[in-house]
Amino acid sequence: MKSQPTKRGVYKVICLAVKHHGHGPAAQTTIMQSLHLNEHLPEPMAECLNVLLKEFDHAQLGDEILREIAAKSFNAQDTKGPRIFSKFLTQFAEWAPRTVLKQISLLLSHLDSEVRLFFLFHFVTSSNGKIAQSYPMRIAIVEIIGHLIRELACSEDLTNDAHQTQNQLNKFYDLLLRRTLDLSSYVRSKVLTVLNRLCDLPVKFPKQRLDITSAAVTALEDKVAGVRKNALSLIVKLIMTHPYGLMHGGLLGLQEWEDRYRDVMMELRKTEKALDDTLNGGADTGEADKGDDEREESSSDIRSKKKKKRLR
Repeated sequence: MKSQPTKRGVYKVICLAVKHHGHGPAAQTTIMQSLHLNEHLPEPMAECLNVLLKEFDHAQLGDEILREIAAKSFNAQDTKGPRIFSKFLTQFAEWAPRTVLKQISLLLSHLDSEVRLFFLFHFVTSSNGKIAQSYPMRIAIVEIIGHLIRELACSEDLTNDAHQTQNQLNKFYDLLLRRTLDLSSYVRSKVLTVLNRLCDLPVKFPKQRLDITSAAVTALEDKVAGVRKNALSLIVKLIMTHPYGLMHGGLLGLQEWEDRYRDVMMELRKTEKALDDTLNGGADTGEADKGDDEREESSSDIRSKKKKKRLR
């Protein structure tokens, strides 16, 4: 439907039927069948669920569909199904990341498809010359994790525990870094692309950036040219968005940082010299005071001796 008002009207009719007239199970069946049979419907189905969530405050249908997709498995001959469902998941995660976050523990089961893919590798490549089982789903999960990291890092929801949010972010980054060793070069390339986009976040994640840099340097030795290209682009992005700009600004130029290092060392030497002079001056003053006290004591002894002689 090219007419935006007509499309919105159809969405609202479906949403009203689902929320107020018990049309949820029928809508779930229709959406799953549409995703199975039509390659052009992932985005409209995701948009309809987003309207149902945002404008009608009804998240149950989206949760049920996500759980059903998480329980699905795709065989080696199915080349269309994983791509359609991956588009749907990616689009829905971009529009409704909080809903996907609640079901992410179930959706992560598609990352385990790499094990099944390893055993079926020879059969798949011998039948059609390419790996066709489940790497599109792993690509979708990688993109979903990127959307969830962005949502958690930029969210201002005060009801969430900061410690729990940080743990979730750490786990998601660990999952992405593990996928840099995926069997499929498409997945490895997508991981580097997602990490590249995450470098633009206002939160810099210094600890994770060190691990990302190490993974990107390792990926420079990948046998696939596309992975090496994305790794090089990621390294450039890491340099351009380094977390030290708040203190010093600018790029990580070696000559600039060496000049700053020399300036800081000169200031440090001046401070140490001033401190030594202060300490030495205090010691000299103490010795002078001690000499004055000794002279006063000797003069008092002489006066007392003279007084005793007069008394005799």
